[in-house]
Amino acid sequence: MATAAPVFRIVSMKSGTPFQYQNIVLKDGQIYISGQDSPINFLLNDDKTLIDATNNRFIQIHENEVEETSSKSLATKGFALKDGYLTLGDKTFYACANGDSYKLTTHCESGDSIALKITEQTNSN
Repeated sequence: MATAAPVFRIVSMKSGTPFQYQNIVLKDGQIYISGQDSPINFLLNDDKTLIDATNNRFIQIHENEVEETSSKSLATKGFALKDGYLTLGDKTFYACANGDSYKLTTHCESGDSIALKITEQTNSN
């Protein structure tokens, strides 16, 4: 019998910053860090792609920005759960200012590097 993949949420971690324990959220197809919006429920596939489990859209890194796509061929591969955190190979995640909000990115000239902690794991079935 196959084991169901866990559905999980992620919070940003960076002690001493406004990004400590903030939700990872979806706004207009882009992934943001916010304490006020509903968090995304994620699912990690066997092929190491990440999905927004609520709307079945894939997560991709496009020009260093973390965003959603409906195309599996555009989905970024290499995501993993390691020691309670979401990782993507040797990439670092950042909270990058975008007006009065913060986008989740893999590069930012003036952003804070953050860790992505797994929370609230449940089975997907």
